[in-house]
Amino acid sequence: MEKEQYIKIPTIPLRGTTIFPQCKISFDVGRTFSCEAVVNAKEKNTPIFLIPQKNTEAEKPKKDDMGEIGVLAIVESLEEIDKLFYRVSVQTFGRYTLEKYTVGRKDIRSNIFRMDEVIKEDEIKIETLRRKIENSFNEYVLLGGYRNSDNISRILSSEDAEFLFNNIANILRCKNSEKQSMLAMVDLETQMETLLGLINKEVEILKCEADINIEVSTKIEMAQRRYYLKEKLKVIKDELDDEENDNNGGGDEDSVTYKLTKKLRKLNLEKEFTEKLELEIKRLKNSSPYSQEYQLNYKYIETCLNLPFDKSSKDVTNIAKSEKILNNDHYGLDKVKERILEVIAVNNLSKGKHQTIICLVGPPGVGKTSIAKSIAKSLNKKFDRISLGGVSDESEIRGHRRTYLGSMPGKIIKAVEKSKVNNPCILLDEIDKMTSNSHGDPSSAMLEVLDGNQNKNFVDNYIEIPFDLSKVMFIATANDISTIPLPLRDRMEIIFLDSYTRLEKFNIAKKYLVKKQIAVNGLLSKQLLINDEALLSIIDYYTKEAGVRELERSIGKLCRVTARKILSDETKVVKVNGKNIEELLGTKKFKDRDFEIEDKIGVVNGLAWTRVGGETMPLEVNVLDGSGKVQLTGNLGDVMKESAQIAISHIRSIAKDYDISSDFYKTKDIHIHVPDGAVPKDGPSAGIALATAILSALTGIKVKGNVAMTGEITLRGNVLPIGGFKEKSIGAHKENMKTIILPYDNISDLDEIDKTIKEDVKFIPVKTFKEVIKYAMTQSK
Repeated sequence: MEKEQYIKIPTIPLRGTTIFPQCKISFDVGRTFSCEAVVNAKEKNTPIFLIPQKNTEAEKPKKDDMGEIGVLAIVESLEEIDKLFYRVSVQTFGRYTLEKYTVGRKDIRSNIFRMDEVIKEDEIKIETLRRKIENSFNEYVLLGGYRNSDNISRILSSEDAEFLFNNIANILRCKNSEKQSMLAMVDLETQMETLLGLINKEVEILKCEADINIEVSTKIEMAQRRYYLKEKLKVIKDELDDEENDNNGGGDEDSVTYKLTKKLRKLNLEKEFTEKLELEIKRLKNSSPYSQEYQLNYKYIETCLNLPFDKSSKDVTNIAKSEKILNNDHYGLDKVKERILEVIAVNNLSKGKHQTIICLVGPPGVGKTSIAKSIAKSLNKKFDRISLGGVSDESEIRGHRRTYLGSMPGKIIKAVEKSKVNNPCILLDEIDKMTSNSHGDPSSAMLEVLDGNQNKNFVDNYIEIPFDLSKVMFIATANDISTIPLPLRDRMEIIFLDSYTRLEKFNIAKKYLVKKQIAVNGLLSKQLLINDEALLSIIDYYTKEAGVRELERSIGKLCRVTARKILSDETKVVKVNGKNIEELLGTKKFKDRDFEIEDKIGVVNGLAWTRVGGETMPLEVNVLDGSGKVQLTGNLGDVMKESAQIAISHIRSIAKDYDISSDFYKTKDIHIHVPDGAVPKDGPSAGIALATAILSALTGIKVKGNVAMTGEITLRGNVLPIGGFKEKSIGAHKENMKTIILPYDNISDLDEIDKTIKEDVKFIPVKTFKEVIKYAMTQSK
């Protein structure tokens, strides 16, 4: 398999620094070609290549001045500092070897090849090393080797040994040559053993430094004590002399405390909280600027004063404009947009007094996050996203108490502070993936955040001052609503986003994804031409999903292939059609299922719901001479096995009506099989399909090959409603089914079915199994 390659990718040489994959890191760039590269990468959302510069004195280094291995990175944020340099935050991934290095007039570009993944052979030894590294790194942190508590928590919360190695190696204080050596190693076990040795070495150095510091501090203790007492006396005298000036906002205009006091006076806080902050400012004034207490107090006061207690943004109340933005940003989803516009209208008419909490529920990739961004855009609100996936500590929501080392506000208050207004739109992403442990239940903390009667006086444990969250527009997203606790679910307006149909995916790709990926990959629209047949082939044979993420990745791959061909002077235009799609994307990942649309005995087309959409699921039944055994194969779950038993019992009750021997359950063996045995299957919705297949096998009456069905069956032969009917109908239509039998109670679901499917498929609602037989079987042996 050919290695992944990048041609003429923008390159940033890093002086005396080696960066590892899987890391979030910030650094400064000041050289012209580096600034040009990061600005373009941020604007176009394209990767950059980061490689160590061995000769740190070279202003515009040549290939001989560079290392051999670097990493690929995506620029996440960019901040201009005094128009002299940029502070860059990146996410790194993948090791790449430098093949060719070109120094241009404005920038530096490289040809690079992806290195093989590190070898992970002995999992037990790797896990042992991971634990040893974790323990040694904890000791290293306690000795003051690294102080970023956020990053420490992020690193140690992962159980991925490769992630742990990369992130600790990235921040460890050791020689650059040692880091380059570790980056080049091909075996994870060797990498981790080397890292463990370096950490232990640094721990010993830090212990030695601590001993020296104790010895030095003892010698100067008396001199420091004398200096401290003098300064303390001076502060007391100043406090007594200037107390009246301080009360009136007077004092040294250049002092930190004066500026903080002036800022406090501008906030419209209640008297008790104003007095509380004034007391903290006085404590700050009486502390040494070099003490830890001073730094902690200053951080707390600054955080409180930066909160937008009385600063709001002006919302747009034009529903027509909101609708236009939603339509421009998203294809289809008409009912979803209608529900969203209704919620926006209610929020506008109530003037913020009744903020409905929207929860968008649907499978991955259907556009939940992008819809939330469009809502914020349509209302002219500041937008921020909070990822709740994996959050298990209540302090992540309510904040840490100031008594703890490294304490900080919770995610909610930090998002409000970042937005700088008290009425932003905050996305609570993956609210269904919060978990609880010994540190509390974050979902319980969210109850107060999302309750309009309680969040007017939300108190963060760190701030300890009530903040009004009632003006904040919260939007939550989830994949599975069943995992959200009922009290939390009750506070939200649930809006379901279903899987996209084949036609919807086609239109989304044609109108949005192709244009987006062409721009992201630096191409011109005339350089890559993808026709309709090619797009449909990608949807059918290279993706199997409810949303469009994999579809976008496949289009992105076409763009990368095109870029390589153009830069290699192979061609100037790449035209993609149904004939050459395999040449560009490789062998098809999925094939057309071999459905024979013909009438058969004992074979029924059932319908199944999966996480990536609906499918047609054939069920097969054979009846053999035997002793009444029932054999179930195909990786069936307990509920589906029970459905089979119910189906057999019902067939026994109607056996006489179809000239079936009343003792067939004693003299015949029944084998029920559902193909694709590697895929687990469960649920009651195959009930009528199982009963039909068993009846067909016992009577010899054929089942119509172009009929599919879904529905739960009872012992009395009643047909009960099922879920996921829209997705199931899409799957049946894809396999050219002409008739779908559904439970009568699912008639309301037909309103959600696409018009194109209704034109091609006949839907027959039924109440009893007798009706199923009428429409599904040929009635002739």
